[in-house]
Amino acid sequence: MLEAVRKALKVLEAVAARPEAPTPLGTLADSAGLNPATCAHILASLVEAGYVEQAGRKQGYTLGPAAYALSAHGAYRRDLVRLAEPVMAGLAGSLGETVLLAALRGVRRLVLHEVEGGGLVRVRAEALRGDDPCETATGRVLLAALSGEELAAFLKAAGAPGRRWPEAATAAKLSEELARIRQAGHAVVDRGEVTGLAFPVSRGGRVVAALGLFLPTYRFTAARRPQLLAALGEAAQAIGAKCQGLAVDRARARLETKEKRS
Repeated sequence: MLEAVRKALKVLEAVAARPEAPTPLGTLADSAGLNPATCAHILASLVEAGYVEQAGRKQGYTLGPAAYALSAHGAYRRDLVRLAEPVMAGLAGSLGETVLLAALRGVRRLVLHEVEGGGLVRVRAEALRGDDPCETATGRVLLAALSGEELAAFLKAAGAPGRRWPEAATAAKLSEELARIRQAGHAVVDRGEVTGLAFPVSRGGRVVAALGLFLPTYRFTAARRPQLLAALGEAAQAIGAKCQGLAVDRARARLETKEKRS
C-alpha cells in the first residue's frame, strides 16, 4: 500500500473512532502515529474531499458526509436526525406526502433523512437526491440562510445559478430571490410534475437544516396550500425547539461536569 494512502486511512480511522464527537488534532496525530504537521495536512485533504469535517477553529474533527456514504455509522448528523425523525414521521403520516430533512455542505445539498408519504401516488426518494441547492426548495431555503460572506463563497465555488434557477440566474438576481425567501419564511418550487415546499429549521437563531415536503403537483391545490404550509412550518419549528432543548441540556451537563471537577 502506498505510504500516503496508509497514513490517510489511519487518520480517517482515528476520526471514525468517535464519529460525532470532535477529536482534536493532537489526539488524532497520536492515534495515527503521525506528527501533528503531517496529520494536519492529511486532514485538510480529507476535509476538502468531504470525508472529514472541522467542527471549528481548534475544536477538532468529525466524520463528513462522504465517509457516511461508505460506512455503516448511520445517518450523517445523527443527532439532528434523531430529534427530527418522529416529527417527520408524524407529518408524513398525517399528510400522506414525502418529507425530508436536508443540510448544506459546501456547494451541495445533502439529504439527511426522509420519510415517504403513504399516498397511492407519491414522490419516491430516488427522485429527490439531487445535490444542487439551486434546484430544490430545501436547497433554496438553506442558501437564503447564508451570510453575505458565505453566499459569496458559494458563488465563487459553484457560479451563478443560470439555467439551474432561471429567476435567479445572476448573482444580483440570486440575492433578490433569496431575500424574497427570507421575507416569506419558506420556499416553493414547482418542477412540473412535482412541487416542493421547505421551511428552515433554526437553533438559537441559526439555520441548521431545512425541512421539505414533496408531492405531485396536481395535489398542491389552492385549497390545500395553506394546510400544507402551516403543517410544514409548525413541524420545522417543533424540530428547531427540540434542537434548542438539546443544546441547553448539553450546556447544563458541561457546566455540571466542570463544577464537579472544581
